[in-house]
Amino acid sequence: MQWSPIIRRPVAITLLIVALLVVAAAAWSRSPIADPLGGDAATLQVQTYYPGTSSDVVDATVTVPLEKQFKYLSDVRRVSAQSLIGRSIITIHFEPRVTLDVAREEARAAIDAARGLLPDDLQMPPILVVE
Repeated sequence: MQWSPIIRRPVAITLLIVALLVVAAAAWSRSPIADPLGGDAATLQVQTYYPGTSSDVVDATVTVPLEKQFKYLSDVRRVSAQSLIGRSIITIHFEPRVTLDVAREEARAAIDAARGLLPDDLQMPPILVVE
């Protein structure tokens, strides 16, 4: 390899290196890696049981109303849900700054807010901590 083009154009090479560093920093900040500070984000799972119903009924009457309420929470990063025969599983991923106690309180408040939209015979769903 000849070094003469690099030596003759130091400003161009410096700008190229800076541009590569900017692109790398932007890509790294958008990558789905763990929190760089080492903090774990609170993740909760809400499981509802509605025996004797199809997955479509569970989805329409239980999963969708709860999922909408959880998405309205300000500190939620992502909500994913799965409707099965007679039950649903909703996973709520909070921002890293949110403590587990605050996450539980917000999830319970969202369930209470959705109570009027849920079937009357549905029991209060438990809130589980995902490790």
